[in-house]
Amino acid sequence: MSRLLALRALDVKLLRDLWRLRGQVLAIAMVIASGVAVLVMSLGALQALRDTAAAFYERGRFADVFARLERAPERLAARIAELPGVQAVETRISRLAVLDVEGFEEPVIGRLLSIPERGEPLLNRLSLRTGRSVQPGRPDEAVLSEAFAEAHGLRVMARITGYAAAGGAPKELFFAPIKAVEQLMAKTKTKIDSFDLIEANEAFAVQALADGRALGWEWGRVNVNGGAVALGHPIGASGTRILTTLLYALEDRGASTGLATLCLGGGNAVALAVEME
Repeated sequence: MSRLLALRALDVKLLRDLWRLRGQVLAIAMVIASGVAVLVMSLGALQALRDTAAAFYERGRFADVFARLERAPERLAARIAELPGVQAVETRISRLAVLDVEGFEEPVIGRLLSIPERGEPLLNRLSLRTGRSVQPGRPDEAVLSEAFAEAHGLRVMARITGYAAAGGAPKELFFAPIKAVEQLMAKTKTKIDSFDLIEANEAFAVQALADGRALGWEWGRVNVNGGAVALGHPIGASGTRILTTLLYALEDRGASTGLATLCLGGGNAVALAVEME
């Protein structure tokens, strides 16, 4: 009986001391609760980062293994694909190169990398912040790293606001830009007068006259620096020449919107709308 009373007395004393120290006890409890909350949030953030990284690598189809070979035959890819656990194999040519870039006193180190003739690469697709990737047969195009651009004060001149392609019978090749431009204006909800400047390829001078009559463009806005008859018609690089001419003409005149269009072989044509940044 005396031992039971003694335990009760100690319990009462413990409760009394805890009540006296209730402020400290509450502070300790809050610290523990905060630590648990931070742990839960950290685990949640870590899982979110893991999921984001996994989604990024899946979207870009980032390869798990990179192997460098010298003078390896293409048929070796089929043998590698047969190895257990291998889901996909892609072979590409990669080479460092010294580039002579206008405006740089010293050579710039770049990487030459082969790309598929059609579609995106099977593995290791680029994640672009702006613009588009390079296209096959475009010798004047390159992908620029964001860090390099920021370090050297390079900027994006313009953004693409619309694109359309159309075609018809091969004998109507030179009228195809009319259809491509009409489709572009329908997609972007614009009119021919919406464009400050227009660059239209002149396969022949009479072709530009026919397209202009059908589209009703104002001739003072078209090929303001001269068309292909005056500047030249580079084989395999007409699109690059026309778009580059258009962008610098817009910049020189402080204009905002531009249209580039040209006919292609086989009765096709493309039209591209841009807006200066």
